[in-house]
Amino acid sequence: MPSGGGEPIQVTRAGGYMALETPDGKYLYYTKLNPAGPDSLFRMPAGGGGEVPVLPEVMSWELLCVTSRGLYFVPPSGANTIQLLDAAGGKVTTLATPEKRINAGLAVSPDDAYVIWSQADRQTFNLMLVDGFR
Repeated sequence: MPSGGGEPIQVTRAGGYMALETPDGKYLYYTKLNPAGPDSLFRMPAGGGGEVPVLPEVMSWELLCVTSRGLYFVPPSGANTIQLLDAAGGKVTTLATPEKRINAGLAVSPDDAYVIWSQADRQTFNLMLVDGFR
């Protein structure tokens, strides 16, 4: 939908959700739901055109971040690996392998100097007893 208002404009033709635009505004990355397993990632020109498959499996849209350098992501096969799909050459590089599982919220600074994420440091549960429960 135009930011200034008006009628919505259909962009994708074969489905898609959770779109991320490249900083230069040239491309749109988006995921497609796969009920049988991990979602897939696609790219298309922001001004319209055909879609191109980028990654057959992504863990979650929350673990994707697009910068001018490329696409940062966490693959489904390694929930504690941060990878970069280079925008120029298409090469995938592993950038970091944190000791703890990455949960959600991957973000990268605009200058690509910093990557942040959330992780589970611990998980606790409490067992409760209710006296006189009927």
